[in-house]
Amino acid sequence: MIAMIMLLQSDPLVTLTTDKVRARAWIAEQVGDRFLPVRYRVADTFDELDLDSLPESVVIKASHGSGMTLIATGGGDAVTSAYADTRVVTHDGPTSTLDREEVRSLTHRWLSTDHVTTFGERHYAGIPRRLIAEEFLGTSVSSLLEFSVYCVKGHVVYCELCPEPDVEFQVDRHYRQLDVLDFRGVPASGDLPPQPSYFDEMCGIAEQLSSHFGCTRVDFLRSGDRTIVSEITHTTNGGYTTFDPPDFGRVFGRFWRGDPSIPDRFYTDAAARSAPTD
Repeated sequence: MIAMIMLLQSDPLVTLTTDKVRARAWIAEQVGDRFLPVRYRVADTFDELDLDSLPESVVIKASHGSGMTLIATGGGDAVTSAYADTRVVTHDGPTSTLDREEVRSLTHRWLSTDHVTTFGERHYAGIPRRLIAEEFLGTSVSSLLEFSVYCVKGHVVYCELCPEPDVEFQVDRHYRQLDVLDFRGVPASGDLPPQPSYFDEMCGIAEQLSSHFGCTRVDFLRSGDRTIVSEITHTTNGGYTTFDPPDFGRVFGRFWRGDPSIPDRFYTDAAARSAPTD
């Protein structure tokens, strides 16, 4: 069901918000630019990126696809993605120590990649292939939290919380823990952390942004006291997302049909006994 819903989307706003350059202005119009990272440069080529003028910690990524990211941490403890995305290159050192020719080759490969052909995701078609340099938000794993909020028609279906690498929890809009694994298959480890003070604000932002679409995922980073919208993703895993148990995918269909509720069988025992907070 989720693959069908996501792959049906091909309107111009989906393409606009898939483009990491143009999406920034649209997000700022919707919720304000305080929820965005600092952007240093947008470039058409490696030479225009001008590495020598960038800060010693920086994130470099492509505008037109998934992955295709280079992180220079500036030194210290490198951030390891909770999602272990092998397409993300982490350099645990300052930007000035990057091998220029290796970065040139890497970015050339990005700019030569047609992401439409990977999973047939049509909304990537026509997006200009550019390089983006942005603020690096954390120098240690403990200072950076990752959240992915999955929404249907402006309603939060579930939120994926990654408080540290290889630790993942799924919760509903009321922060009740779900006994569900997504396509990454990473089980919850330990006890669910207390509900963050910014959880409602983050979900509210996701609801506002996702209300323009049928089904989408809004990704967040939490750095210090800042909540950052990192990306809007319309086709998670190319639209081929699977769950354990498999019938959790039908929950997206319930939301699509106007019933934004999750049956008790998808919750942990303790969460199933707790009532929503509102």
